Amino acid sequence: MAKPSVSKRDDLVSVTNPIASAATKEPAKPAIVAAPTAAALIVSELAISSVRLDGGTQSRIKLSTATIAEYAAAMREGAKFPPPVVFYDGKAHWLADGFHRVTAHLEAEHTHVACEVRQGSQRDAILFSVSANARHGLRRTNADKRRAVELLILDPEWAQWSSREIAKAAAVDDKFVGKIRSKVSATADGPQLATRTGADGKVRKVPKPKKRGKAFNVERAAKAVPTALDKIARQWPANAPKTPLVQAVRAWLAAQNDTLAKAAE
Repeated sequence: MAKPSVSKRDDLVSVTNPIASAATKEPAKPAIVAAPTAAALIVSELAISSVRLDGGTQSRIKLSTATIAEYAAAMREGAKFPPPVVFYDGKAHWLADGFHRVTAHLEAEHTHVACEVRQGSQRDAILFSVSANARHGLRRTNADKRRAVELLILDPEWAQWSSREIAKAAAVDDKFVGKIRSKVSATADGPQLATRTGADGKVRKVPKPKKRGKAFNVERAAKAVPTALDKIARQWPANAPKTPLVQAVRAWLAAQNDTLAKAAE
């Protein structure tokens, strides 16, 4: 039977996973694990119960219940799917790609799943996951891409990478990373970095964020109105009629009275 097509659905279920990340003294250069060759590909039948889905390696905002149901139905009819990708650290198999497929196997009441097994840690699985589904599977939403970038930006080690390297790791545009980085840096959640490391290994200083102007204060502005009007009146040309100025002030006051009257109704 042909592989089922995947369409976008709105019936989504939230997936929340804690992220375990440890900072290192020296920022490592991005080490995106390349796809192994056919000869090096290791596919093993694993008990689903032994596959770790709870290590923060899921980079999507949500899983699609419709897609899971569609996959499960196809599996019951004998459809074959690409093997999910897991990283094995000698103790646990961390799922990095294929959350919809593994969940569908569970729904189809399967106890085992054939997985592509790679050597690596939980963090390797997280790093792999941020670019998963960029070219296959259920298309990532902008929210999925934003979460993938935030996983890197909020990590003490990966946050030291340049925006270009983070974009490469998450399979997004570097301008997209820059926008998210600016928002995160403006909050207490974002790591306050003095330097970043580029792909060439060079450490560069992080530009200081521009200071924002003071927020508009209505009360302060209202107190300044009489002074402002007085200055305008004083600097008004002596030979020019003051009628336009008076009319402008009266029109503004009338508009405010109308607004207050409507609000009181």
